[in-house]
Amino acid sequence: MTAEMSVRRPTLCVEVWGPRITSSLLTARGESKSDRHSTRVQRASHPDKVLDAIVQLASKYKNFERVAVGFPGVVREGIITRSPLGSAWKDYPLSRQLQVKLECLVKVASVFDIKGLSVIEGEGVELVLTLDAEFGSALFLDGRMVPNFSLGPHPFRKKHSYEDYVGAAALKAVGVKAWSKRVLRTLDLMGPMLNPRMIYLTGAHAKRLKTDLPPGVSIVQSPASFLGSDRLWD
Repeated sequence: MTAEMSVRRPTLCVEVWGPRITSSLLTARGESKSDRHSTRVQRASHPDKVLDAIVQLASKYKNFERVAVGFPGVVREGIITRSPLGSAWKDYPLSRQLQVKLECLVKVASVFDIKGLSVIEGEGVELVLTLDAEFGSALFLDGRMVPNFSLGPHPFRKKHSYEDYVGAAALKAVGVKAWSKRVLRTLDLMGPMLNPRMIYLTGAHAKRLKTDLPPGVSIVQSPASFLGSDRLWD
């Protein structure tokens, strides 16, 4: 890590969760120094609407030097390649567009990578699985993010993806007990395939699991998920 990369600066952190967008400002020490703000976008499938909302949130803060954005979908070098928000986001240069509007440096990553950065210990191979409105995944090696690691749409069994198998719709359809068994089967597959030192389960539905977890798996909550946004710059 170069000296320039290791310098912390006041960072505006933004997370896009569908129509809900939240923001917080972190100091150069990575500590929150202001209240969080949030807004809702009626047409989150339209990029211009989301950009306008982020700019509006940014106007509530002063003295930030850079922006970190967590976005739902697959992000490659600041470009949205796939998103559940709709086809208008395909190949959308979100980082570049925000840099023009906000006149500062911007980094964009998957919201699941952001959440992972907020909970990992930074040692060895660590896998973070988010059990929420969507099934999300993030993979790390010695604290460094493996970009674009997206298990959700990957085939799990026959024509069903991981999202189909353990996502929120599956939880609603089969109930907590059967869904918990599905999560265990998913963990059984992840172990031999990735051999992680730790697997972290996070998200709103993680605490609903009704089963004993295998060794090396823990449920964690990340109230300070904005810390993950700031770590994009490390």
